[in-house]
Amino acid sequence: MDDHIHDMSYSNSSAGSSASSSSGHGCYSDSIHSENVEYFALKIQKEDHRNSSDDEDNLSVLAFTEDDVRSRSRSRFRPSCANWQRWCMFGAFIASTSILCWAFHCPSTMFVYLAWLFIIIPVEAASFARSLLSRNRIISLDFDQYNIKRTKPTYFSLVSKRLRIALLMLGCCIWSWAIVESMIGPYPTPQTSESIGPTFIAANLYNSNNLFPKYGDDLIKLVESIGGPQNAYISIFESNSEDGTEKSLDRLSHKLQTHNIPHTIISGNNATKSIPTDHVGITDDGNRRIAFLANVRNEAMRPLYENTTSLKFEKVLWLNDVIFDSDEIKELLQTNGGMYDEACAFDFMPLGLYDTWVTRDIDGNRAKPLWPYFAADRDVKTLEEQKPILVDSCWNGAVAFDARWFRDSTAPLTKPDKHHLTKREQDSAAKMPLRFRNSNICLSSECLLTSLDIHQALQPIRPVIVMNPKVVTAYDRKTFYLYHNIMRWHVTQPWRLVWERFVSAYLFQSLTDMGRKPAQCFEAFQSLWTTPHPLAQKAKTNTEVLKDVLAKRWQ
Repeated sequence: MDDHIHDMSYSNSSAGSSASSSSGHGCYSDSIHSENVEYFALKIQKEDHRNSSDDEDNLSVLAFTEDDVRSRSRSRFRPSCANWQRWCMFGAFIASTSILCWAFHCPSTMFVYLAWLFIIIPVEAASFARSLLSRNRIISLDFDQYNIKRTKPTYFSLVSKRLRIALLMLGCCIWSWAIVESMIGPYPTPQTSESIGPTFIAANLYNSNNLFPKYGDDLIKLVESIGGPQNAYISIFESNSEDGTEKSLDRLSHKLQTHNIPHTIISGNNATKSIPTDHVGITDDGNRRIAFLANVRNEAMRPLYENTTSLKFEKVLWLNDVIFDSDEIKELLQTNGGMYDEACAFDFMPLGLYDTWVTRDIDGNRAKPLWPYFAADRDVKTLEEQKPILVDSCWNGAVAFDARWFRDSTAPLTKPDKHHLTKREQDSAAKMPLRFRNSNICLSSECLLTSLDIHQALQPIRPVIVMNPKVVTAYDRKTFYLYHNIMRWHVTQPWRLVWERFVSAYLFQSLTDMGRKPAQCFEAFQSLWTTPHPLAQKAKTNTEVLKDVLAKRWQ
């Protein structure tokens, strides 16, 4: 009998190897052989017991069923290549996470999540599918001959192999479709199809050659989306660049001419000669730099100040040396239906919000780089709702102004008209139309001082200065893709819900708050800002405060 069993084991094992070879999966040869060995081990135990006892009761106890053999065989199913496959999968998981962290210049649990989603889950699903397809691959045996009871066939044993493969392929198609669909983020769309009023677009560039040609192409696309060449004017000022920015601007100038877009581009030696050197301010290097930047911005605004175009501009759009999306910039121009004094985007570096030096919430606090950026719960809730957030000041890569702030001094700004600024004894004189400037009181950005001057012009009415979280800008392509695309994928939202809105916002809030620096010049400028809004401490969301401010601002 042992010889008989050995011969059958050999023949069945050979048949299994042949089936495995034909299927193209080397792992199945060992699995089928292990199933035969397990079966014959059970058979030998039964034969030994039969030889030692004639008691039929004992034989009935050892009367194995077909499911016994199958389940015992599957419990031993460990393909010889399973271990190295899992090590390869783990290695790919670690490698992809590391590559993502290196590529985007920041470590993040989001990359761990994405690697798990796109590597671990598909591999494990494929492994499960393979085992599912092999459920009926146990070698056919004469169960009746060895007193093994037949059991009722399961559903999977009745389904043909071709149908199971078809169902598996259908499942893979559905999974792939779901992944692709989920990557289509909730990108903002313009609020209306109507064109925006005449817009003056200004920019300062320095060593920004890496932005081209995308920067210029997006500018042209933006002009076309807001009404065409007859509705826009572009003014760019560049100086002292060493990376070829001047040549890129020359090519951009030719493109603008081709599209009949009116523009002024000053660069190279001509730019350096045009910058005024007087009124630099206090002598420290920091303030000299602010004074220089203020003068550079004023040079970019010169075509508007000198009325070199016949257009009566309704909006002024400032763009830093950032990557942006033209549709989102149109969204920025239409923030609150165009009812604002100043509207800013969100600009990002790899680890979070970039321009926290200028950003001040309505309590006067600086923003922090890490989520949720703001200190007050009302602001965080509004941020989560992706609605405009009322602030004291901002800039953040792209900013839109009501153009009346930069037009002639007779332009009415409010009802009633309060358009004259008071000269302060210890600071630079400020008057309408607004000019970028430095401060003799405290070292501050020329961008923050512009918001401060708007506050002073409207006292005691609070200006409408908002940040629009739907508008994303960044200073390099990788960071822009991270925050503009990946962070908006639907498949990324579970991570954002768990990590950003729970772990980071609540469990590690005190740790992330360490990145919030004190508001520079808070005491020096405290009396110059509009007094805190009475609803600021009671309101559940920033939107409630904004609605009240809008009502009073344009009553």
